[in-house]
Amino acid sequence: MPKELLVGVDEFSLVLFPQTSIVNSKWVNTACLMIKEFLVLSKIETLFGEVVEMYNKKPSAYSKAFTIENVPWYFAIALHEHFQHMGVL
Repeated sequence: MPKELLVGVDEFSLVLFPQTSIVNSKWVNTACLMIKEFLVLSKIETLFGEVVEMYNKKPSAYSKAFTIENVPWYFAIALHEHFQHMGVL
């Protein structure tokens, strides 16, 4: 009898970093461009709906975050405006 393994996903984190070093004063702009590119390439808005700024329940230690409106699950894209070493979550 073949064995079967059922797998579920509870949480998945992906952190994006720029390919080259960024001057700190340009980090927020670069991070926002990375987020826009990720949204286009992943087609998340086509699949799930509009991504908007998140004001509550941001990921811990991140200062700016975005979410998908009106979904029954938690989704966040986040960055810290002063610490580029945290990348884009």
